[in-house]
Amino acid sequence: MASDAKDYAMSISEIEDAVISYFRGFDVVAKKIKESELKTPDFIIHGKENVLIELKEKFDAEEVYKEKVSILEGGGVFQSTQTTGYKKTISKIIAEAKEQLKAQKENTNSKYCFLFVVARGVNPSAQVEQFESTFYGRKSIIDLESTSNQAVWCYYFTHSVFYRYRDVIDGAFIVNGKTKKASLLINDKSSQYECLLLSEFLSKFKGGIDIVDPKELSAINKIFIADTVVPRGNEEAVKKHVFEKYGISNGIVMDFPTTVFSS
Repeated sequence: MASDAKDYAMSISEIEDAVISYFRGFDVVAKKIKESELKTPDFIIHGKENVLIELKEKFDAEEVYKEKVSILEGGGVFQSTQTTGYKKTISKIIAEAKEQLKAQKENTNSKYCFLFVVARGVNPSAQVEQFESTFYGRKSIIDLESTSNQAVWCYYFTHSVFYRYRDVIDGAFIVNGKTKKASLLINDKSSQYECLLLSEFLSKFKGGIDIVDPKELSAINKIFIADTVVPRGNEEAVKKHVFEKYGISNGIVMDFPTTVFSS
């Protein structure tokens, strides 16, 4: 618990220094952008293609942390259960980041724009999944007739902020604030997707971080993709398309819950 409290108490400057240090580990120099009255992202990376980075953190309400401390100090077990699906609150965080990136992309002559997200709640693993689901519009599908009976992620089943902001956001780094495990999500809907795959920037991270690219995952049958023009508000129509595409006659679509316990 002491570690959780320390992480929660970290100042923004400490977190910014940690991000700069993280990039340095990949031989990438991220420079802090001086704050001004204008909307500005947090970092710029100079190179063959300049890259803007906007830092966002995801906390829980302070009351949640206080409840956790109270339960643990009383000798009890703290439990937190959250679903892993799309979240409107996270969509709003990403929308704010998009505006900051968009405002300075042309002024800084930057080619690519990324988010750097740090999940620092009591259940950071769930938050990481929520961000990924919100970026990609993911839901889980279980084919009840399959011998494996295992859930498969379906990308773009519901609303996707990567799709919505495809003209600005090219990807996102997501870090679990507790385990420090990071992933790099590629926006395959970005107008610069093909260029990004061949970029010097992306090459720095290959082999050193988990990279999520839906097109690659789909090509090796690891995920489903809802590639339809059906409006994402019409879930039944999207479900019909996906089930027909993948030959699912009896299946369910859901957002799985995930639970953590602390004692």
